[in-house]
Amino acid sequence: MVKISRNELVPGDHIYSYRNAHVYSHHGIYVGEWQVIHYTRTDESRCSFNVKENCDCGFDPKKDHGVVKSCLECFLSGRKLRRVTYGFSSKRRLLKRPGTCFKENSDDAKTVLGRAEKLLKENSFGKYNLMFNNCESFARYCMTGKKMSKQAVAAGIAGGTAIAVLL
Repeated sequence: MVKISRNELVPGDHIYSYRNAHVYSHHGIYVGEWQVIHYTRTDESRCSFNVKENCDCGFDPKKDHGVVKSCLECFLSGRKLRRVTYGFSSKRRLLKRPGTCFKENSDDAKTVLGRAEKLLKENSFGKYNLMFNNCESFARYCMTGKKMSKQAVAAGIAGGTAIAVLL
């Protein structure tokens, strides 16, 4: 978990904040000028955003779904800002929570921002799926061109283990 201050942000950063007592996290790509492109559920069924009323950024979690752009404040919803680390050694990664660091290197910021902007413009990341197509897989795709969610995989393994133990 790498907590950072807002002043440390660099366009192209993969950022996140924990939700629901650290059960899961919400991920996005910082694009500069206190703006974040992120992927939300593609329906209105559940929303974990507590946006400021009448926020100038225009993000409305009741109307905006899929690939969206919002201000950093609406993205964080009052939670702490964290940055995902890329190029992290395998041995040290074992001690980290899934989805907070990756061994592969990220692409350059221009490529990362280009992918995020393209997906925003086209709102083309597909239907939201908690295990296979979520905000972490969106951010990781923007960073590396690979679509995968470590926290979802870890949750699936943990869930499968719990079910096996109960049987």
